[in-house]
Amino acid sequence: MPKSLRSAVWSLVPLLFLVGCAAETPEPLDDTVAAPVLSPAPGTYSSAMNIAITTTTTGASIRYTTDGSTPTATSGTAYTAPVHIADPLILKAIAYRTGWTTSTVTSGQYTISPLVSAPVFSPGPGSYLAAQDVVITTATVGATIRYTTDGSTPTAASGTVYSGPVHVSETLVLKAVAYQTGWTTSYVTTVQYVIGPVVTAPMFSPAPGSYAGPQDVIFSTLTAGASIRYTTDGSTPTETVGTLYTAPVRLGTSTTLKAVAYLAGWTTSPVTTGNYAISTFVAAPQFTPPAGTYDSVQDVTITTSTPGATIRYTVNGTTPTESAGTVYSAPVHIPDTLTLRAVAYRASWTTSSVTSALYTIEPPEPVYKQYAYIVNSESHTISAFTIDPVMGTLTAVDGSPFAVGGTHPWSVAVHPSGEFLYVLNYASRNISILSIDAATGVLAATSGSPCQSGGAYPAWIAAEPAGKYIYVADSAMNSISAFAVNATTGALTPFGGSPFSTGTAPGSIAIDPSGKYAYVANSGSHNLSAFTIDAATGMLAPVSGSPFPVGGISPTTVGVDPSGKFVYVTNGASDNISAFSIDPASGALTVIPGSPFAAGGTAPVFVAVDPAGKFAYTANAGSTISAFATAASGALTAVPGSPFAAEGIYPRSIAFEHSGKFAYVTNSYSGSVSAFAIEATTGALTAVFGSPFSTGSGPYSVATVRIAQ
Repeated sequence: MPKSLRSAVWSLVPLLFLVGCAAETPEPLDDTVAAPVLSPAPGTYSSAMNIAITTTTTGASIRYTTDGSTPTATSGTAYTAPVHIADPLILKAIAYRTGWTTSTVTSGQYTISPLVSAPVFSPGPGSYLAAQDVVITTATVGATIRYTTDGSTPTAASGTVYSGPVHVSETLVLKAVAYQTGWTTSYVTTVQYVIGPVVTAPMFSPAPGSYAGPQDVIFSTLTAGASIRYTTDGSTPTETVGTLYTAPVRLGTSTTLKAVAYLAGWTTSPVTTGNYAISTFVAAPQFTPPAGTYDSVQDVTITTSTPGATIRYTVNGTTPTESAGTVYSAPVHIPDTLTLRAVAYRASWTTSSVTSALYTIEPPEPVYKQYAYIVNSESHTISAFTIDPVMGTLTAVDGSPFAVGGTHPWSVAVHPSGEFLYVLNYASRNISILSIDAATGVLAATSGSPCQSGGAYPAWIAAEPAGKYIYVADSAMNSISAFAVNATTGALTPFGGSPFSTGTAPGSIAIDPSGKYAYVANSGSHNLSAFTIDAATGMLAPVSGSPFPVGGISPTTVGVDPSGKFVYVTNGASDNISAFSIDPASGALTVIPGSPFAAGGTAPVFVAVDPAGKFAYTANAGSTISAFATAASGALTAVPGSPFAAEGIYPRSIAFEHSGKFAYVTNSYSGSVSAFAIEATTGALTAVFGSPFSTGSGPYSVATVRIAQ
């Protein structure tokens, strides 16, 4: 805008305000167009360029020249696209806009100088056993090459001008550059030539990898006389850097191991790198002896191969940890079957896995011997036999029969320990006490034997299951005498309150397996007396309701089944058997429906229930044995084939081999004992080979015993 016009415009501004017209604020009056900018900037380039020309003034146009002339708003080439420059030149440009002052001229010199191709070496860099003649070339025709072998960098003015192959006879670094007038000098090519034998690279043993514990790594090289240096911090070893190898390298944690081998006059080996992942796990515990089945207690030693580790163990089924379980300090005693678990741990190490071992302690089956003892009333002796548990046969013990030290032995009882035999002598009114030799069955009178029975007509003797007390029924005194047993000597001592009253003519005593109750058959009053036994004192007290009627005539013997649920009584004069159930809380008796049961034989004088509680047997004076199956209710049912011949005259008592496979019956008038095999399913009796076996005169009572050897 001409100055005269601007003055006129400004002179009108006050007038516009005076007439009330709103006026806009005028734009700044800096009206010179911004000078053009060249991009990329002027300079020297190795290839053709496209130059962009711009101005910051909106709406301005640009003109430029490449021939050295100065452009104006009307001269020069109008700029519409980047200017292509392939040769050296001066680029000038101007920017202009109608009504504005034209910009100043921007001028830039561009030099286009092509880059010379970098030198190439043949043969290429590397390791060679002999000297090499290295040819240096460049793809740029007419270019000159300079090179150095002393580590310095060659330029267009420094270094040796290449004129023929470079002889390389020793290890060195070769550098070269190519240049040509009017061109940009090439980049420097740098290579290394290693001349001479190369030391073999180090080898590691064990090889790199993952390990469960610290490793001692051995280094080696196949090059004799070479030295090795190594690092464990990740740095690269050289002939002068790193630790000189003299002994295996201990790696306790994960490590990157690097090693190099070198020898004077030889080319240093390549660097060998190995990654070792070391898991510092404590070795799992080991047990000695190992898990297994043993026939005796074991003392187990627990060890771990990790030095300094602590061991904890458990034997209660829980899993040990660093803080749970018993700290191992001595062999672990294993008295019976259990699972032993152990763990080993050490500070800053990973705790071991848990070692678990089952120890089964199975002591060998004890060896037993079984004996049968029969009192011979008329010969005043005891016949002793060894029982064959397989065949059921009887073999006389050496020295049998044995004198009892009394007259007319009537009843016999074995102490539960198997150490003593008690014989009730009817005529001499005393009790013989004999020790039993476990290995042979031989009997010997104990010191103080016999002792007085405490009555006028002792008829029966019984031992309570705990072996603390002995009870004697006296049929003349209508009472029971009680004795305390000396567990060491077997001696008997009567205690206060004894004897205890019964019914008339008590002839038999049976004690239930729990030792809580005693039952007495009273043949004269035809009933049963029932007593509770005080376990602490042995004192007897009548059960409420005692005596109990038997429902038969002349009850001769009483027996309790092995379960302690039922009582059976033989009624000799009425040829039947009375059966009762026992109240476990009070000992009171209740008649079992159907009782009394027919004996199936004449004058039953003895009753016994087999060890399994499946069958009951009665000895009948009429020379037969009746057999019954016992129901869950205690009721009796005759076994097919019952009664069975006794194999002798006047069978008087019955006893069983321990397993219940065989029964033994005394024949009072035959001087013998019959042996029967019991059919396991039916309870039927079959005489064993050799039965009956001879005894003394008048065998009356029999008792069997099993003794551990």
